[in-house]
Amino acid sequence: MKRLIAMVMCIVMVVFSVAACSGQGSSGGGTKPAAAEKPQDTPKAEAPAAGNETEAKGGDAEKTPETTADGALEKVRVAVMPYMMSVAVNYAVSKGYDKEAGLDIEMVRFATGGPMNEALGAGEWDIAADGMAAVFALANYDARWIAETVDSTPGLNAYIRPDSEIAKVKGYNPTYPDVYGSPETLKGATILCPTGTSAHINALKWVEKIGLKDSDVNIVHMEYGQGYQAFLTGQGDVFCSPPAFKIQCDAQGWIIGASLEDLGVKVYDGFAAAGSYCDEHPEVVEKFLEVMLKVVKEFIADNDLAVTEAVKWYKDNGKDEDEETIRQELELCPYLDPAMVENPDYKLGDGMVVVAEFFANLGQIEPEKVAVVESNLKDTFVKQAYENLK
Repeated sequence: MKRLIAMVMCIVMVVFSVAACSGQGSSGGGTKPAAAEKPQDTPKAEAPAAGNETEAKGGDAEKTPETTADGALEKVRVAVMPYMMSVAVNYAVSKGYDKEAGLDIEMVRFATGGPMNEALGAGEWDIAADGMAAVFALANYDARWIAETVDSTPGLNAYIRPDSEIAKVKGYNPTYPDVYGSPETLKGATILCPTGTSAHINALKWVEKIGLKDSDVNIVHMEYGQGYQAFLTGQGDVFCSPPAFKIQCDAQGWIIGASLEDLGVKVYDGFAAAGSYCDEHPEVVEKFLEVMLKVVKEFIADNDLAVTEAVKWYKDNGKDEDEETIRQELELCPYLDPAMVENPDYKLGDGMVVVAEFFANLGQIEPEKVAVVESNLKDTFVKQAYENLK
């Protein structure tokens, strides 16, 4: 009976996390609470097409094997977000690739990386599709960074309006000629972004390169959909966008004030895992990555498939993106070839260390935690997973 109730709950209780940002990611003295309006692009509570689901907080995430005709499957709670890095997880579940590998993936949904970090602290997931926001999980919750699958650098942009004072100055710092703004025009600006994320890093790195401190601007925490709608209605001076919003932002005629690419920071999306889970179930972590690498190889070989699956995933999360928009996003932020792990110069997580050092300089990560982040970059799992696929 308990199992039956749990199965029913998985179908009807798909609730998305819209929790506040993680405490570790808040900006200096310049952070303000989010605006009161309801996010317009927050994922809807729709039933997924396939796979097990739990709500992000308080769901039935008890980790027990599900017995099937083929034997016992290892339950793996995988945290996902309504963005490209999670498409492979959803596709693997829909195709039954997890079951073929002896796994039973249970997707736990979050809006962004901040709430996902907090949930790891509460022990609510085992593996997560994540981005640079995972740096706080690595620093404070003993997470491991285990694989990178998507190059998200080109789509991380901080937008300004064409008539903004910020837009009147370009190349103030000659080292970054494509970056807009000066200390006079950027100081006091209200920047809309989810704190503790790659977008937040973009904002603060920009402020740093212009010669200001994080306390010189006002970071207002808003999830991406909420921030986009707020900026659209005239609120804020800057909107920090992820790749998924680039097409809409460009269509509005907004200018990229600074991008992570312009600022010389390289970031990848991929997978993090709870440290204790890696220690106790290393073979499961390898099997999971085998499945993910298999999917990534399929997506690289068949771009139409990658586009179709991304459209499905976005729609399932309440975002009606058309195929052309998704195709442009994938061209901008492509999947990474798994064969890169064979390169003698391959090094996992360089971007994580850069991000950790940056937040340490801002006082948002304790300086000694940078070494902790570096020690939690574990490429052994993805390398073994790649070998197993040969």
